[in-house]
Amino acid sequence: LVSSKTYSAPLYATLRLIVWSKDGDDKEETNKEIKVIKEQEVYLCDMPIMTQSGSFIINGAERVIVSQMRRAPGIFFDSEEAKTSNKKNYKAKIIPLSGSWIDFEFDNKDILYSRINRKRKIFITSLLKSMGMSSEEIIKFFYKEMELSYSKKGWAIDFDYDRSLGKRFEYDIIEASTGNVVIEKNKKITKKILKKLKESNFNKYLINEANSSEYILSEDIIDNTTGEVLLLAGSSVTNERLETFQRLLLKKIKVVNPKNSKIGYYIFNTLMNDKNKEYKDALNEIYRSVKIGETASSVEQAEKFFNNLLFTSKFNLSNVGRMKMNHRLSLSVPLDVLHLTREDI
Repeated sequence: LVSSKTYSAPLYATLRLIVWSKDGDDKEETNKEIKVIKEQEVYLCDMPIMTQSGSFIINGAERVIVSQMRRAPGIFFDSEEAKTSNKKNYKAKIIPLSGSWIDFEFDNKDILYSRINRKRKIFITSLLKSMGMSSEEIIKFFYKEMELSYSKKGWAIDFDYDRSLGKRFEYDIIEASTGNVVIEKNKKITKKILKKLKESNFNKYLINEANSSEYILSEDIIDNTTGEVLLLAGSSVTNERLETFQRLLLKKIKVVNPKNSKIGYYIFNTLMNDKNKEYKDALNEIYRSVKIGETASSVEQAEKFFNNLLFTSKFNLSNVGRMKMNHRLSLSVPLDVLHLTREDI
């Protein structure tokens, strides 16, 4: 084949022209007669011919004609180079057989957003709050909760052996019970050091001005005498606040450390930037983002709208989509549950 040729054949059709004659001025034309019939073969077009492999050759290029292509239902992960920096932006997408599409994406400040039906983006934490999760539940779900305890030498926390191998601390690690430095500042922690620490029954170390800011409250701090909420979950731990806890005779405080977590600080940063603090605020935000320009008349209306988008039969993953979702996310949701669940999100 010549590189610019199309594998095709001319299509001809035989056209017939019939000329009728009529008598006088008979408007009803009841006495028509055939005067002449003409037939002629007419060229219509070139029709591409399918090859033995099921393809077509168009202008020298082999092509396959399909009516429609779409992704199978399920969850998909992707990444792309950021336009303003050298790092990658990561994305995820949930595609149902029928129902609303959901996208998850980061911005250039590492804040995590979601989009429903490719409409205006909302904080991922607003989506979680719309499912009934509070700020405390979000923090505790994504981050390992630890306990600050007060002793004579100060506030101490458990040493995390699982996350410390190969790490260098920017401060001395001081054993809570003895006050001795067990790991020097900027020293790389090896298996040998960890083994030695375990043999010495080292468990807790003191926190100080250098490392206290890494810790975040995982629950509200309430004054037991007045019932007043002193600090909300998500507040950072500072030396001044530790002194306040001591004056309130608090001996144990629940905290997390997003900086040292497996998933990073992204969820926590998003939570801190999210202005929708309550369940109803998050529901209304989703209603406005999907139905642009409209506001829900009540919390019940926004709640029903949100549930219909994702958590009823109007959202259909299909059997294949559910199987793929369970496999990719290591879930065990029953295969006959074709709508989304809280665990999926």
